[in-house]
Amino acid sequence: MTTDLQGRSRFYNSFKSDLNALKTYQNDPLINRLLFSHTISIMEKYISDLFIHEISTNDVKLKRLANQNKFKEQKLSVAFALNNSVSDWMINTMKKMVWHRLNDIQILYKDVLGISFELERPVIDAINKRHHLVHRNGYDLEGHLVSISDNDLENLMTTIKRFISKIDEKYTS
Repeated sequence: MTTDLQGRSRFYNSFKSDLNALKTYQNDPLINRLLFSHTISIMEKYISDLFIHEISTNDVKLKRLANQNKFKEQKLSVAFALNNSVSDWMINTMKKMVWHRLNDIQILYKDVLGISFELERPVIDAINKRHHLVHRNGYDLEGHLVSISDNDLENLMTTIKRFISKIDEKYTS
């Protein structure tokens, strides 16, 4: 693991840089909806990059992952196992995972990486709101526009930064 002078991981520094870049584009209702969605994507990138790095560079953690429900009962043919890298297959499977499903991610982080984190209501609510923005073009199930003010966006960025910062502090300590 590499850390900077403040003791932060390279994954956190990338996350923080991307989040700061979003702040320069606010002040438009449509752009704010896009930035809201992208803020969650930046969170997902941090969570997935850190996890995939750890299982890719640490055999012990990869073996812990193999004992998780996602892989424990997985059946692979002998031919597949002999002709392919099972480790690469597991890592690629994780790369394809949906990283905003924090209930699943929380378990993997705890069991595989030894990092516990709380599922915070504001983060869960933001992920649910993002679902409307991405999959319903900014409308909820009742057909009401989901508006994102500059203040909503700033609050989200603060919430996500605090959430990821707590994870990174546990990772780097």
